[in-house]
Amino acid sequence: MRKIIVLMIAFFILISVNVGAVDAGNAVVSWTAPSTNVDGSPAVVVGYKIYYGTVTKTYTLNKDVGNVLTYTIVNLAPGTYYFAVTAYNSGGESVFSNEASKIITVAVPNPPAGCTVK
Repeated sequence: MRKIIVLMIAFFILISVNVGAVDAGNAVVSWTAPSTNVDGSPAVVVGYKIYYGTVTKTYTLNKDVGNVLTYTIVNLAPGTYYFAVTAYNSGGESVFSNEASKIITVAVPNPPAGCTVK
């Protein structure tokens, strides 16, 4: 009889909250790599996936971002987005991290300058 053990990896996610004009439509997602598996053995992570959507705990989109600890999701339409990250290796994919959110707004232009009346 062959026994297969899937090691689950736990970790935390942090989201940047930059909402300036340069970041309009973007969300910078970052997280801390797990150091151990659930069973206490050293974690060997091959990559991460970011899951996101506009409804809490309902992720309709995902992106495999490889083995990085920060990734920028670009060109998001205005609205509130919810994000979670998973780690994966040859044993499978972890459960979702905690959820983080960001409100994407439309960048408002600076006011015109040099208005004069003659």
